[in-house]
Amino acid sequence: MNVLLVEDDPFKEEAISVALNEIIVVDHIACARAVQTAVESVCAASYDLIILDIALPSHDRALGVGNPKSMPSGGVEVLLELNRLRRSDAVLIVTQYPEVEIWGELVRLPEVISRLSEEVSVNLIGIIHFDQSSTNWRLNFARFIGEL
Repeated sequence: MNVLLVEDDPFKEEAISVALNEIIVVDHIACARAVQTAVESVCAASYDLIILDIALPSHDRALGVGNPKSMPSGGVEVLLELNRLRRSDAVLIVTQYPEVEIWGELVRLPEVISRLSEEVSVNLIGIIHFDQSSTNWRLNFARFIGEL
């Protein structure tokens, strides 16, 4: 399986990578830590699975480039690019927040998929609330990955 993991938190990225490798055989995991690199990644290749955080910085931190802008709905930009490209890569949203910002409005997690589906035509397979103190996120993660 070819996976793109879009996550700016190294701790969360590691936890997701470990869980993913325990569930399935992964041929390759590409990592993007900002909207810019995630969009570049989806333009360059297709993936069997994209694991997407919603709150992301605008670009990677680098010398001479300036500080990245915090984008509470940066992951939506990645979905818009997938929509523009008419791609069908499976997308699983993993967020640590109980609500996500979509077009300036806070939306509760159970409503996110239907709300996004009104605006973009992408293969959203689910959304998971990441909570390191609980095993529920791993159980839900395994369920979604097992359905691929």
